Amino acid sequence: MKAGATGTDGDRTTAEITATNPTDSNADYTVWVNFLDAEGNLLDAVVLSIDGVEPAGSKTSTARSNRTLSGATKAEVRQALRH
Repeated sequence: MKAGATGTDGDRTTAEITATNPTDSNADYTVWVNFLDAEGNLLDAVVLSIDGVEPAGSKTSTARSNRTLSGATKAEVRQALRH
């Protein structure tokens, strides 16, 4: 699981999240993403679903903050569940 650089979509902060499926069957992922400020303080958290990741493949989806965030931000994958 990997979080890309943050960007903006309107007044929301976004980050591309990539799930890689190491198994030999399709998998769905539920991903907890934190948005942090430059000092590592939590600004927002979202849950993202990435469905239908092919075996031995990757799929990307966009995490979008719930509120307007200001200043430098980064995204981190806090936890992910494959199901």
